[in-house]
Amino acid sequence: MGMAKRAVAAIDKVLMNKERFHLLSREFHYGNEVPQNPKASPKNVARRLSVRDRVNNFNEIS
Repeated sequence: MGMAKRAVAAIDKVLMNKERFHLLSREFHYGNEVPQNPKASPKNVARRLSVRDRVNNFNEIS
């Protein structure tokens, strides 16, 4: 991944004649703290499909 980013940055610099790859990623800060009172969230419920509807397609995972 790192080499691909460097390659993309080099290609972009050649094509656009300026260095602008660094503008794509924003700087962010986060705290590595556990919340004191976490809230429960509803569970995701998967759709049920019969085997006949799942055969030879990707409906099971879409």
